[in-house]
Amino acid sequence: MNAGIQEHHLRPTPEPTGQPLIRVANTDGATLGLLREWLGAAGYRVLADPPGGKAGQDEPLLTIVDVPFCRHGADEVLRRIGAQHPGRPILAMSATFFSTVRSDGACARRLGVAGVVPKPIAREKLLAAVEQLVHPTG
Repeated sequence: MNAGIQEHHLRPTPEPTGQPLIRVANTDGATLGLLREWLGAAGYRVLADPPGGKAGQDEPLLTIVDVPFCRHGADEVLRRIGAQHPGRPILAMSATFFSTVRSDGACARRLGVAGVVPKPIAREKLLAAVEQLVHPTG
């Protein structure tokens, strides 16, 4: 039964025109489905980057990257994603971040990303972090 759920979330979805693009990399089908639901309702188009492959032609406003273990291999994954989308912010999410982590704080700076969010992810925290990166104030 889980395979069907994962398969559903990994299938390409129609790309609505006119919606700003957010790419998601290195994540599982369930998380991708949740991100599509929440960010889609907020007016974003969400597409998955193919694992290890080249990203699509459309440039995203930002890329959300699932980083399972921040101290083991995260640098390589984040560098690769950054090279695919140069100059675009990266929002890292991980179960290894504490729930009290500040999105744009020291943890983000250490990883060299624009922001971080903990998993399990709270909708409000995700949307606030995305808005902060997409529409920075001052």
